[in-house]
Amino acid sequence: MAFLIVKRTSRLLMERTLRVQEGLAELSTRVQQTLSGIHVVKAYASQAYETRLFGEANARFQEHNLRLARLRGFIVPVMSTVGGVGMLVVLWYGGRRVVAGHLSIGDLVAFIAYLHLLAWPTAALGWMLSVLQRGRAAMQRLNELFLVAPAITSPPGARPIESLRGEVALRGVTFRYPGRPDGPPVLKDIDLVVPAGRTIAIVGRTGAGKTALVQLLPRLFDVEAGSVCLDGRDVRSLPLPWLRRQVGLVQQDPFLFSGTIRENVAFALDGDGRERVEWAVRAAGLTRDLAEMPAGLETIVGERGVTLSGGQKQRVALARVLVRAPQVVVLDDALSSVDAATEREMLDRLREFFRERTTILVAHRITTVKEADLIVVLDDGAIAEVGDHESLLARGRVYPDLFRQQALEVELEAI
Repeated sequence: MAFLIVKRTSRLLMERTLRVQEGLAELSTRVQQTLSGIHVVKAYASQAYETRLFGEANARFQEHNLRLARLRGFIVPVMSTVGGVGMLVVLWYGGRRVVAGHLSIGDLVAFIAYLHLLAWPTAALGWMLSVLQRGRAAMQRLNELFLVAPAITSPPGARPIESLRGEVALRGVTFRYPGRPDGPPVLKDIDLVVPAGRTIAIVGRTGAGKTALVQLLPRLFDVEAGSVCLDGRDVRSLPLPWLRRQVGLVQQDPFLFSGTIRENVAFALDGDGRERVEWAVRAAGLTRDLAEMPAGLETIVGERGVTLSGGQKQRVALARVLVRAPQVVVLDDALSSVDAATEREMLDRLREFFRERTTILVAHRITTVKEADLIVVLDDGAIAEVGDHESLLARGRVYPDLFRQQALEVELEAI
């Protein structure tokens, strides 16, 4: 009988525990998203709407918890009852056997004593069953993550490049984002060589494929056709952790951890690196901002950097890359949230740092890229034209239009 009870309740415990954990995940996600987007919630006066969604998720979580609690509260008493019923059966049947002279009183007492010793283990079996099923349900949810094979990995026996110079080459690169295999390619047959130690700029209209191109270098994605090479070696043949340490990518919308500014800047450092952090902060143009913060470098940035402005977040992310001093630096519109004068000042300050490294600038401001060694213009996923600022203005098709459009935007802002 105990076996039948265990078999029946085991499946129910597993199902109800899974529902509870899924409900807790839904509730936690709802809270995290609301807090991360608190400015958007306030801007749209959606507090009541978000409160209602949280209340509904909380009610579902409460109901799942109550159903699980009822089942868990049912198991231990039932297991104890089974032990008690067993004792009654033994007394009734054993008593009849003693009266009939087929069993001695000593044997009956000994059997009852043994049965009594089993009473607590039987009740504990119900408690252990509950704990076991909770663990199984949790492990099942974890295995959904652990058993997912990463799409991008290091090849067996991969070796890093000795004495990396930093030459970048894209040869016949075609690329589509995963999940859109039937859509048009984001990049089409791209051929580009960036000599070691040079600075190139990539410009183009929105949706031209600028971000997709630079994401291929640290293998955030892999190419569909062609190859991306570093010092002549296909990046797919290099150890992935080593490759990403050599390529410093600063994105337009950086992610900051909810610690201090110092912790975010020193994220990839081994050891103290105090002097290196302070240099990176100065180079990223954060000195004046820190002077206005009472805690300076120890200022808590909050969830995803919520206490910082857009420009401050971008400069903290830039300092995080500078402190690593990678051989290849990629700035993917990484200074779009600072004004043009501040951007110009920062790039002038970093000129010496960039001179020793291969630098790729993705920018929407033409003024940012004017002094690059080479400017690559992307249009609809393909390279439309290549040259320096003056030559592209003289003979280009897309670049002069971008330049005139931005000049007009500057004039309108000045009015």
